[in-house]
Amino acid sequence: MLVVAVIYNVVVPGTGTAPPWVSAVLHVVFPLLVAADWLLVGDRPALPWRRLWLVLPYPLAWLVIVLVRGATDGWVPYGFLLPSHGAASLALHVACLVVVLLAAGAAVWGSSRLPGLRGLAR
Repeated sequence: MLVVAVIYNVVVPGTGTAPPWVSAVLHVVFPLLVAADWLLVGDRPALPWRRLWLVLPYPLAWLVIVLVRGATDGWVPYGFLLPSHGAASLALHVACLVVVLLAAGAAVWGSSRLPGLRGLAR
């Protein structure tokens, strides 16, 4: 959710065919709620670093499906994933997405070690 928020609001703001309220909920409200939960509520054990790879399977599966769909019918949710931009551009964007996903995952893993406001109040 954090990666979706950053990419949508910084890299490709306002693009897409969804109604504005849908984009606002998916790309602003939900990511803010997720970030608030992780930063404010310290009700979980610290996530083990050896499991950081778990942030990758779902987004990579989504990416494969999007790329297959883009190659078959030309529709992708974000313009930087268009196959018509060429294999090198696509490979660079996918590599950057993986790096950003791992960085966001590392931020979440690191924040799991924080007590949160609820934990500080005790």
